[in-house]
Amino acid sequence: MNILIDCMGGDNAPEAVVAGVKKASKEFGEKITLLGLEQKISPLVRKYGIENAEIINTSDNISAGENALHAIKSKRDSSMVVGLSMLRQGKGDAFVSAGNTGALIGAATLFARRIKGVKRIALSPIMPTKHGATILIDAGANVDYNPEFLAQFAIMGEVYMKKVHDVAEPRIGLLNVGSEDGKGHAAARETFALLKNMPINFVGNIEARDLAEHACDVLVTDGFTGNVLLKTLEGVASMMNFYLKQAINLNPSTKFAGILLKDALTEMQARVDYSQYGGAPVLGANGTVIKAHGSSSPEAFYHAIRQAIAFHKTGVNAEISRVFAS
Repeated sequence: MNILIDCMGGDNAPEAVVAGVKKASKEFGEKITLLGLEQKISPLVRKYGIENAEIINTSDNISAGENALHAIKSKRDSSMVVGLSMLRQGKGDAFVSAGNTGALIGAATLFARRIKGVKRIALSPIMPTKHGATILIDAGANVDYNPEFLAQFAIMGEVYMKKVHDVAEPRIGLLNVGSEDGKGHAAARETFALLKNMPINFVGNIEARDLAEHACDVLVTDGFTGNVLLKTLEGVASMMNFYLKQAINLNPSTKFAGILLKDALTEMQARVDYSQYGGAPVLGANGTVIKAHGSSSPEAFYHAIRQAIAFHKTGVNAEISRVFAS
């Protein structure tokens, strides 16, 4: 397969992107196409000794703070727009970017298009839990919504967890303010009724605190609520890491204890580290699209590429298309 890489998106681009590509190309051996400013990318390709990559020069770049709609319409030669256009034309099998999230969702809708029958594309990060992983759908692509969108998200999330994570019968939950039936605002109650009558393994309302307990495999919500949950979890994880380091460095005794616990602490950190999952699948797009975290390290970008390969090779989109057609 040919993986299209947006080298200009993200806080650490293009160095972290190319470094992540180096590890992925060595391990997976897939063809890589790098999109961006060639004068910046070429020296890095030589530095990291990447042999199986093609560079396509693009003159523009969409930055994190730009208005998404204006950027994708005015910057047609940006690495993001060119990459998604190539995906639509069949010149690549997957697209990975750590760039502007709003622009990525907009460009995926305009240029890669949606799978037939899909009303809205959804941003779907994989969240670590105590007993596995849960896909959160949606996490920011759709701030305004109606219950039909969320019902479709449930189906797409179910397909992804079956195909990529080998969950035979994914449990679908609806993020809500309480676990009892009838909780939430009118749209939440209407969504609950829809999901309850669908041929899926719907386990009811899920409170945010129960996500860590792996209360479901697919957690359905609107993009506004999902993004708030996602950013809150990231902030809490960062705070806990800060306090843990403070506790370890408190005095010579705690530093010695930290040395003894180093392996266990490293393993614990890896289990809750977003970079191990790589990024968020953009479900509903007519092509494999992965949104890597904006602050992705080389390791995180490597995992985003790994995830793109698994997404494409397990036939997620073909199955979503089949389900919606039926």
